[in-house]
Amino acid sequence: MDGIQTVLPDYDFPVEVMPLVAFKEYQDGWKIKNYDVPQSMQKAIVRTDTGDVLGTHGAGYQMVKHADIVDRMENAATMACTSTDYTHTQKLYENGAKMKGTIAFNDLVIEPQVGDYIRFHIDYLNSYDGQWSIMIKAQGHRLWCANGCANPHSLSYDRSKHTTGFSLEGTSAKIRNAIQGFWDSKGIWQDYATKELPIGAAEIFFKATLCRRSTNTSEVKINERKLENLMGLYHKETRSLGQNKWALYNALTHWASHPTEANNPHRAEVLRHNEITKAMQSSRWAGLGVQDIKELT
Repeated sequence: MDGIQTVLPDYDFPVEVMPLVAFKEYQDGWKIKNYDVPQSMQKAIVRTDTGDVLGTHGAGYQMVKHADIVDRMENAATMACTSTDYTHTQKLYENGAKMKGTIAFNDLVIEPQVGDYIRFHIDYLNSYDGQWSIMIKAQGHRLWCANGCANPHSLSYDRSKHTTGFSLEGTSAKIRNAIQGFWDSKGIWQDYATKELPIGAAEIFFKATLCRRSTNTSEVKINERKLENLMGLYHKETRSLGQNKWALYNALTHWASHPTEANNPHRAEVLRHNEITKAMQSSRWAGLGVQDIKELT
């Protein structure tokens, strides 16, 4: 499809920075004494259409509105890429305290395997409660089940505090570099598809990375429930992709992109993508196959 398709939720709600007040009740609550909190110490972000307090922050915090980030990201994407065939969407969480945006380029697609497609995406986050910085991540998304393909050779990842601001030119340049990295990564994904793994290799990898519990002793402790979940996803992927690194890769991205059992899936998704990126940057990932054969024999 040609042209720009923009789907906009109501992310542009009114917010204001307001002073905080400390109060003390006297005589069974009918008499209250207020104490003004200086904004040099603490301030609040208030959604004025609903009256919800979305977050409290120290003096150095600079509020960046969701609408401003959406506009800047669209401008940065336009500056960085000649493609005009993209879909720009946003999702709100926790009464609007958090927002995730995605720019999916419909014509920037590669095919690591016949019939298996990956599309270039830019995902970005913003929050009023301080739990998410301004985070911008360029990556590939597998179209088969909308997995976010967390490339261990990161296409682009940028994180800015609300005290430092947002650079339109810098973000645009990073997107351009990420697009080139996306095209270059086709060979990496094709290599995954031809890299057969011995039986037991995936389990060894999970136990050494994602499922390994922190401990102060020499005893290795494993999160068995997490291991069972990841192994189930891996076996499911092997049925259609074969017993190879590509199947393991897609099991990881599926786990990260579908945290349906979590209490706050949108928070879990961010944490899980960080987990698998770290795991795939490890020597364990680089040595998959050869290293695991040594351990299994």
